[in-house]
Amino acid sequence: MVNAEAATWRDVLENIKDKFKLRAIPLFGPYDIVVEVEKAKDNEDLFENFITPINMIEGVTACTTYSSVGARIKQSPKEPFAFVVIDGAPRRLKAILDELDMMEEVQKADIVLGPFDLIAQVAASSTSDLKSALARITKIVGVARVLTLIRYDILA
Repeated sequence: MVNAEAATWRDVLENIKDKFKLRAIPLFGPYDIVVEVEKAKDNEDLFENFITPINMIEGVTACTTYSSVGARIKQSPKEPFAFVVIDGAPRRLKAILDELDMMEEVQKADIVLGPFDLIAQVAASSTSDLKSALARITKIVGVARVLTLIRYDILA
């Protein structure tokens, strides 16, 4: 997750896409851009070839890295509407992941290392569909809180 100066976030987004050939998605919320790095060989490669250089891009003010330790991915023609970061009870993370995996709207769910415990990519056809999916996520036993990051380019 990347934060950038207000005047330069679009340039930062394009720089990440062009220079690193990574999926970078603009967001509404406390983060400006989500970047998915799936081609790093290991943590050292991730740090040296992606995290450090992205932090050096002019206009980047902060980066928060979530490292996946367990992912569930579904094939879906839809682009994610939102990313939901979830704080969960430590003993319930696997059960929360299992329940997220059963939700049709959840395209990908990861148990991650970082300030939150899980990240889910949620596809929805509308804000009301997103609201419905979020209501079900918050009712999963063990979910303490969620932070929803809606794609800027979908609503703009």
